[in-house]
Amino acid sequence: MIDQDDELRARAPQLWRTVQTAPVSGEVRELLSQVLAFWFFERFRALTAKGIWAMLNLVTPIQETRAYQSIFAEGKAEGEAKGKANTLKR
Repeated sequence: MIDQDDELRARAPQLWRTVQTAPVSGEVRELLSQVLAFWFFERFRALTAKGIWAMLNLVTPIQETRAYQSIFAEGKAEGEAKGKANTLKR
């Protein structure tokens, strides 16, 4: 048991990774993840969900979000279309 909140905050990402990489079935991993997340929410009641996920280093980098990838793909396609149009104009 980790009594000090500061120590738990520091070890939280490591604990989360341990559960995520444990050699268990996906079903067991999901259950362990839920238990650990519930424990963090109970232990740090003053934090928001976003604060908990940030503590666990689970804030997804924007480049990995589906929205970013979609916008990037559209921009790339538009850029390619404009490049082809400029070539045709020449």
